[in-house]
Amino acid sequence: MKWKQLLERAIRFFRGQEPAVYPQYGYEDHRKSSERVLAVFRNGDGDETWIPTLEEVTREEPYNFDIWLLLGIECFYAGQYNKAYVGLAQALKLSPNNLKALLMMGRLLATKRNDIKGAIYYFNKCLACYPNDKYVMGNIAEVYFEIGLYEQALPLMEKTFNPDQYIDYLNLALCYYKTGKLEQAKRITYGKD
Repeated sequence: MKWKQLLERAIRFFRGQEPAVYPQYGYEDHRKSSERVLAVFRNGDGDETWIPTLEEVTREEPYNFDIWLLLGIECFYAGQYNKAYVGLAQALKLSPNNLKALLMMGRLLATKRNDIKGAIYYFNKCLACYPNDKYVMGNIAEVYFEIGLYEQALPLMEKTFNPDQYIDYLNLALCYYKTGKLEQAKRITYGKD
């Protein structure tokens, strides 16, 4: 089958794009890599969707982690959240500590399924597998902030605060304000000690 050969080529390309430092590889990086895979797979046809093809491949190759993960991520970005959940859940069965799958599952549960308890479970697993990793903490803090869990976001934001980033000042000040720490909010906003 031509599609299977193209998909195998795309997966080889995808694996070759993955950086050596795994925790630095996040949502947007994966999405960009996934788009490059799509370009290889589509072979120039930019209008073709590949979600049905990925679903077909999962039936033929149910133990292929890459396919389940790609299916989960593509469905997430296509707004097919139930399918995204299934893809990510299967990927996590095959690789329970995979950073990309853990972070995406947490984001999906928190932002699209309103399952805060489930999201916290996956985020805690990320932090257990990748302790003190600023990239992991930053991504989790971003989701907590986005859904209004400022108490959970605050310690992570404090640990990942970058004084060269304006947005870090803004988000940290808002977190302090939302958690009732007005003096800290004023201090970071106005730069007074």
